[in-house]
Amino acid sequence: MTASDATPAELREKLIQTLKLILSSGIDEECAICLDSLSLPVITHCAHVFCRRCIESVIRTTEWNPRCPLCRNNIKAEQLVDVPAESEDRSVVDSNEWQSSAKVSQNLALGTIPVREHSFIM
Repeated sequence: MTASDATPAELREKLIQTLKLILSSGIDEECAICLDSLSLPVITHCAHVFCRRCIESVIRTTEWNPRCPLCRNNIKAEQLVDVPAESEDRSVVDSNEWQSSAKVSQNLALGTIPVREHSFIM
């Protein structure tokens, strides 16, 4: 990796803050490549969030001229930014651990999904 490939410190901090905001918003953010919930999320210089494996696969398969799948800006694997481990919070759950959908939780809280009572509960 050359110095020109590295993410400048100020841009890196802004991208980390953007990524943290997206992950902590409670929105069930999904990857635009695999269309699943984010797994090991990273953010590009153009501020688009993908699963690390998905975007790295895109970069590998289009090695001669990799571009962001959403805006078509040039991207490089060396410029992908993730949340540093020491500042990661528990809102980013291990992909092997079960978690409820944010949409379902919100609907339950608002009472828009009827909760069926079990007949065995007195």
